[in-house]
Amino acid sequence: MAYKFCLIAFLDDPEKLERFASSITDTDPFVKKDLVVYIASSYSSEETVCYLDKLNADEGRVLFKYKEYPGKTQEAIYNKVFNLTKAAYVSFTLVSTYYTPGALEDIHATVTELKGTKLFSLVPCSADNSGELVPYTPMLDFFRCTENLYRYIKLSSSPYRLQLFLGAYFIKTAYLKKLRGKSPFLKNNASPDLDKELILTLLADRQQYVCLPNSVVVYTYALEDNFSEYSLSHYKSWYVNSLKDWMIPFAKKHSEERTLPKFLQIALLYLTYTRYYCNYQDRNKFALNDSEISELFRKTGEILSFIENEVILSGIKKLNMPIPKTIKLHFLRQKAAFLGKMLEPCFDSSSVYYMFRGRNDTQEFRLTNISDYKIERTETGIATVSPVFKQSEMIKICDICNEKVFLNIINYSNGVFDIDGWCTLGEILTDNYFKLFAKYENTIIPISRSGAYSRLKVFDKQYSRVYRFHLSFRFEPNAETSKLKFFCEINGKRYTLGIRTAGCFSRLSSELPESYWNFTKDYAAKLSPHYLRFVKVDEKEIEAFEETFSAELQSLADGGDRFAEESLQLRRDYFAKREEYANRRIWITYDKLYKAGDNGEYMFNYISSIDSPIEIYYVINSKSPDYKRLKSRENILIYGSYEHKLLSLFAEAILSTHTTVFKFSGFKKEHAPYLSNIFDPVNIHIQHGLTVQSIAHRQGRLNDNFAAYICTSPIERENLYTPEFDFINKEDVVLTGMARYDGLKNNEQHIILITPTWRKFLANSSHMGNVRKHNAFFKNSDYYRIYNSLINDERLIACAKEYGYRIVFLVHPVASAQASDFDKNDYVEIIPASGKVNYEKMLTEASLMVTDYSGVQFDFAYQRKPIIYYHPKDLPPNYDESEAFKYGRDSFGPIFDEHENLINSLCAYIKSGCRLADVYRERIDKFFAFDDFNNCERVYRCALERTNRKRGCEDHPGESAADSEKE
Repeated sequence: MAYKFCLIAFLDDPEKLERFASSITDTDPFVKKDLVVYIASSYSSEETVCYLDKLNADEGRVLFKYKEYPGKTQEAIYNKVFNLTKAAYVSFTLVSTYYTPGALEDIHATVTELKGTKLFSLVPCSADNSGELVPYTPMLDFFRCTENLYRYIKLSSSPYRLQLFLGAYFIKTAYLKKLRGKSPFLKNNASPDLDKELILTLLADRQQYVCLPNSVVVYTYALEDNFSEYSLSHYKSWYVNSLKDWMIPFAKKHSEERTLPKFLQIALLYLTYTRYYCNYQDRNKFALNDSEISELFRKTGEILSFIENEVILSGIKKLNMPIPKTIKLHFLRQKAAFLGKMLEPCFDSSSVYYMFRGRNDTQEFRLTNISDYKIERTETGIATVSPVFKQSEMIKICDICNEKVFLNIINYSNGVFDIDGWCTLGEILTDNYFKLFAKYENTIIPISRSGAYSRLKVFDKQYSRVYRFHLSFRFEPNAETSKLKFFCEINGKRYTLGIRTAGCFSRLSSELPESYWNFTKDYAAKLSPHYLRFVKVDEKEIEAFEETFSAELQSLADGGDRFAEESLQLRRDYFAKREEYANRRIWITYDKLYKAGDNGEYMFNYISSIDSPIEIYYVINSKSPDYKRLKSRENILIYGSYEHKLLSLFAEAILSTHTTVFKFSGFKKEHAPYLSNIFDPVNIHIQHGLTVQSIAHRQGRLNDNFAAYICTSPIERENLYTPEFDFINKEDVVLTGMARYDGLKNNEQHIILITPTWRKFLANSSHMGNVRKHNAFFKNSDYYRIYNSLINDERLIACAKEYGYRIVFLVHPVASAQASDFDKNDYVEIIPASGKVNYEKMLTEASLMVTDYSGVQFDFAYQRKPIIYYHPKDLPPNYDESEAFKYGRDSFGPIFDEHENLINSLCAYIKSGCRLADVYRERIDKFFAFDDFNNCERVYRCALERTNRKRGCEDHPGESAADSEKE
């Protein structure tokens, strides 16, 4: 029987077969009679056969057919099943997908109406935690964009209307056979994304398709637009092999004198960028070694040689995935390198260009395609060009006057402004091409790059830097109004730069003309596009500022901005209650939100127990197992509640264990422009783990405008003093000891605790206040292989049994969702740390710890108990070592990189009663500043001193924690 539709579904996840099948069996019978479904597998599954037989019996016909091809690839199986079908239209899909109600009916109706059309597409979506549909990134603008059943998409006129998910397409079978013969998929096992090659081949041939914007197919495994969960990003073959095996050959085949249709250029740029996107900054998956990264860069240059410079510079923002300007320039450099040229900046009177030129060109030279105009150099060697120069090898990057200074932190204290920001010119030019200045009234203030962390990385390789700066100047409140401006100097000419703001500590919003910041009783700051203005005000004028700002927010709220609407209500309550709260000293603290028991709870308990002027609150997610334990206590805030947000605006101080304080205060980044002028806590960073690594990008001063950074060791403090952490005032790094150490009193119970830390490249994206989701790739990782082998080692288990030790494998909170992946045995207890785990009890009762780089090593060492380090060569750490703490020199126990040596050492320790060697005791004693269990008190005194300093009061001055350091 010839059917209208054939679905060829690869059995990628048997557990999702029922949902996939149900989305088909629930379809209208009129549609089902025109449908046949092949479930195709690369292995035998009797269970699947029985299930499909039952479904067919219920349907009264063979709706589902089962085919198995043991050992064959997904593409090879698709090819084989494709040759079995006689249906008019075919769709290559996965069992892990499913259709939303009405989707198959819609495609049936559309195909019936548009007879002869060869290519149709549903909208691919995933479902978030709440079940809401989230469109595949390139399809965001398609989803429900019209009430019509379908839309014609002509790629020649709409080149960004790309749909690159194969499982959403329905393809005319006869057309596909004519175009690709019996093998629609390339037979190349080295490239894992050949579905993209087929899609682009179809689009290159048709240059149009029909989209059904209201009809959805849901995919449950991440696609390439999801940098944390896309499984192929962990495989070498997705990188260089894909470029070599199909992307570059495809570009060559479909180009005419190296010119591809624009939509194909955009598609290839998107697919190339996703490789970088999945490994941008600290997303590195460690899938490639150095030589492979170099080869990827070379192949990137080759594929970009088919893509016009204009397309590279325009990027793929219209696909809802903007490319950072620095990556665009990196791409242009790779393209130039492939073409045997180099990229050099060049200037005219108003613009910055980049030019491709030969590596051996002289000081004055002509480009190959120029006959009339000459590039000349100034005395400093900077290339200049006539404004009329308009040649293809000259790329205009920007108009200089459109470049900006971004202000991300503005502080005012004792008559001095301190401003931290960055300049966008630094994304385009290195320091030797321009100079940055500020002008306050008539005073010119030179600005230089600060030492704050500024590295930009892909694949953990630095490719550029952010131009960060710190500006400090004394405010002179003499006039009714005064101004601060920024300008740059290039080739002796000055250009005024625009001013923009970023983040919750910028106090103002460049997006809101009526925003203001009342930084003293008598003065307020306002922002214009090109200057920061300081205005003398009285109480009535401030009330007028707030009234006009509220009107601006109301207009945004009326337009559907829910963040403006909520912020407006918070502001109204804040000003209504400000007098009532004026004398209440509210402090807020927290831990992981989904897990209590860390430094935040220790400080909450300590301050609650003493005679203090402080009103301390503790924040936790209501879904946390610890919430039940804490909810009966006073001053417990549910994360994200209205009360939590409002109290955060009144908070005198926040004792933060993690960065992104604004988010931990219950807000989204979208709230920041509306609340930044009234969100002003003193941020005392009490930490979650110690800062001994090279981790300035995560823990530097700029992350959260830290007023004090609590540390435990002189070695840790030494690390924090390095320039990239940017603690300009060294007194802001305060040695007090860690709050939770007050509870670490040794109570050994013959337990071997195995507790490795997590790895960024194996962790799915975090959702504020929630445990991270399970990562399907995890069981294919070296991390799983290494630790699954360790906890199931028969020799270790036998030794522990013989000497009466229990073994506990504590899975890090970030990786807790993976606990079920590990093979279980009768002797090792596997515990996810995000559950009902008492860290203090576990750490005090353990006799020996096996870890790699986990921060709890310091909790354990604080008790003077032995640690063994396991540093497998195949499992790099999340962060680099610092100069201050090097494991080979400073570790608290022996280090092993091979399984057998680790087991030998572990068994030896167990047989000797887990005794700490003298050499490691000496290192531990040198490392810790305190061992008196008075850490909470010192942290409290530090926080009190900082808040009193800001309040300008001397009622409770408190002793400086730094004064009480151990000699």
